[in-house]
Amino acid sequence: GHFGQVARGEFRGKPVAVKILHESSAAQNAQARKNFINEALLLQQYKHKNIVKFLGIAAIRDPLMIIMELIERM
Repeated sequence: GHFGQVARGEFRGKPVAVKILHESSAAQNAQARKNFINEALLLQQYKHKNIVKFLGIAAIRDPLMIIMELIERM
């Protein structure tokens, strides 16, 4: 993605997708961090069967991460 890469992870014992902010983006400017957090806040608001479910954000320390439901390829 534009701001980060998506990896498989585990959250509360379940497999999840984790979007991780590129360290270079975070280091280069505060606006990239703000945009990444805004993306998480927007995702949190959407509740629709065709939009991945937001599960949480890790924003205390770097790297910033958005935790989402994992959608397996069909």
